[in-house]
Amino acid sequence: MQLLAMADTDDKAFDELLRYRAPQWLAAYGFADADCGSMGAQSNRGAGGDSGRGVRVRRGIPNVLAAMHSRRKQAVGLLRELANAMSEGHAPRPVASFGVIDTAGPLADRSWFDGAFPKGTSRLPQPPRTASTSASGPESDGDAQEPLFYAAPAPC
Repeated sequence: MQLLAMADTDDKAFDELLRYRAPQWLAAYGFADADCGSMGAQSNRGAGGDSGRGVRVRRGIPNVLAAMHSRRKQAVGLLRELANAMSEGHAPRPVASFGVIDTAGPLADRSWFDGAFPKGTSRLPQPPRTASTSASGPESDGDAQEPLFYAAPAPC
């Protein structure tokens, strides 16, 4: 994919990957939760099928994308690995902070992702305004923005 090849140095390619491709890829591998409303923490079964209940902190798409935006080299490496994993039919492997895939270690999972891209308070930068996103009339207040991504939400 051409965007993946240019994402290291091209800001537009990186932004497009994060906003329009990454949400689906990350949700597909369980690194982020699809937006299904304000659920806060979700309950899940304990490990090994035991009857105990655990609490998993929900990480939504905007939070995950902001964390990835702050670690560009690692984010580009992960997106390349996710695209590779999808096309070759294998689970993704972890990516080091400088963007290199760790082939010797265990497979990438949610706990690896949360450590590599920690939850923070930073926000994803707003896309630049263009003619299609700017105010279209004198009565408009000029606050029109592009949606984060156009894909339909996953069923809850």
